[in-house]
Amino acid sequence: TALNQFNLDKVMIMPTPNPPHKDKNTITSNFHRINMIKLAILPYENIEFSDFEINMHDVTYTADTLYLLNELNPDIEYYFILGSDSRDDESFDLMDSKIKEIEKTYNTTIGIIDMKAMDISSGFIRTHSHEEIKKAVPESVYKYIIDNDLYTDTNVNRAWSINKITQDLEKELKPSRYTHTLNVAKTAKNMAEAFNVNPNKAYFAG
Repeated sequence: TALNQFNLDKVMIMPTPNPPHKDKNTITSNFHRINMIKLAILPYENIEFSDFEINMHDVTYTADTLYLLNELNPDIEYYFILGSDSRDDESFDLMDSKIKEIEKTYNTTIGIIDMKAMDISSGFIRTHSHEEIKKAVPESVYKYIIDNDLYTDTNVNRAWSINKITQDLEKELKPSRYTHTLNVAKTAKNMAEAFNVNPNKAYFAG
């Protein structure tokens, strides 16, 4: 909808690796999130996955991302697409008032995307039936969720969590070996950054 309404050249779907406002232990691993994004956008022209923030691998703030994108590509005009939880006239009026305030303060323009609200989230998937989930997400994503047992209390994505891995290592290894292992991972990450390849994968491998 944003692509068409604002006549954009393309839309980049850009997951953040470590949102500062979320518990890392409750977030589906980047591995699975990336795979689901790619499956979801596969049928759509001019919508693409971006690993820009994933490759930053630290706690990521939108302001920093937008600054870096503009620094790297000064000739490109970026729009930041932000979801809203607006569900009724009262909250919409509040949002409209806030938009006008921001536009005046920062001398900018904010457009409202005209589309039907979708009540879908990871919480929805965890608490609803398979039939309801199947209606809410693309078929390829639904199949991926089922095949990989995601969004359940015993989901396999926990095995891909760096936090979970380090917790398990600390329990299993002697303190000196545990410290050595983390240092290996850190060195692998630093080398990946130096050679301009994915530091997350390098850290995970280390």
